[in-house]
Amino acid sequence: MSDSYLRNLHLELVQGDDYLAADSRALQFVGAGVCWPAAMNEVLFSVWNPVADCGLVGNGGAPLAVVSVAGAFTPAGTSAAVVKVDLPRAETLKLAAGVRRYTFEVVGKLPSNCMCTLARGFVTVLASQS
Repeated sequence: MSDSYLRNLHLELVQGDDYLAADSRALQFVGAGVCWPAAMNEVLFSVWNPVADCGLVGNGGAPLAVVSVAGAFTPAGTSAAVVKVDLPRAETLKLAAGVRRYTFEVVGKLPSNCMCTLARGFVTVLASQS
């Protein structure tokens, strides 16, 4: 059985950097070797503080998202399906730099309005040196 999502990924971001498709730096998640749906209406990339840092604040006991941005889904054709996410400077500045780790998730909304997880993992944010 194929995995249904990419798991245990690790992103390393620099605080204050732009990660934009226009600069060929968008975050990309490639669905090779996983069983992603053929179509999605929406894709959302979210970053959360670990529960130990933010506590279980509101939201029914779940941590609150620090960053949440829409992405674009390209279905599989001659190659694997791809999700691209533009993460502008205004969003990376929201993340504390240093050895602090966050968790992230990429979720897609199917034409049936059902939600499916596409990727999950951790984020390390490095301080800008400029």
